[in-house]
Parts: sequence; structure tokens; C-alpha cells
Amino acid sequence: MAAEPRSSPRCEPRPTENVVDFPRPPQVKPVPWRIRVEHGGAVVAETCAAIRVAETHHAPTYYIPLADIDLERVVPSCEPHSTFCEWKGLATYWDVLVPDGDRLVRAAWSYPEPTEAFTAIKGCRVRRR
Repeated sequence: MAAEPRSSPRCEPRPTENVVDFPRPPQVKPVPWRIRVEHGGAVVAETCAAIRVAETHHAPTYYIPLADIDLERVVPSCEPHSTFCEWKGLATYWDVLVPDGDRLVRAAWSYPEPTEAFTAIKGCRVRRR
């Protein structure tokens, strides 16, 4: 993975927020700051082009473009699983592989065919915070 995210070199600082103020239905917005996902000393993803979904009483969820994910580390789950969200549709799950040989089962998810209101997250994956 390159040292700099491939999507965009421009990043801004992250503001302070309260989940009680988040909307329902969820809000979808581009993220203007850098998102970096690390586990076990390895960079799993890094981007300045994430999409954030904010929903009342839930921590924000950051969807990372496929181009900014290390696809040798984020692989289809060894335990196939899906869930349904009334807003986003059917989710598919992914495992994260780390250098020490550990496998984080269903640590990430995506919406391959999201609902119309959430097309911005198509082709992105998310990792739990």
C-alpha cells in the first residue's frame, strides 16, 4: 500500500460531534479528513475519500473506497454472513488478515447493491471502529 492515499491528497481535521444529533434516516456525506485503518501494525486502508453514514444514536460509520483498501488483507469472510438494513439494503461481510496470521472474522462489511439513497457507498467497505 502506498504511503499516501490514492484518492485525494487533501485532508482536513475532524470536528467534534454528538451521536444524539445525528439524523434518522441516516445522513450520507463525503469525509474531508484522512481515515487510516491499522491492525496488528499493518495498514489495512487509508483514504481521504471516505463516505460517512451518520444515524441517530450510532457511532458514525466510514465507508472506504475499494481503491484505498489493501485487498490482500481484506478478503471475503470465511464464515459467509449477511444482514439487512432498512436504509442501506443487504450487507456482505469481509475478514481482515493481519501479519501475525490472525484473521478478524466479519470485521468489515459492504453493501454491493445499496438502496438508491445510499448509492454513494457502493463499492466501499467499512471496518468497525
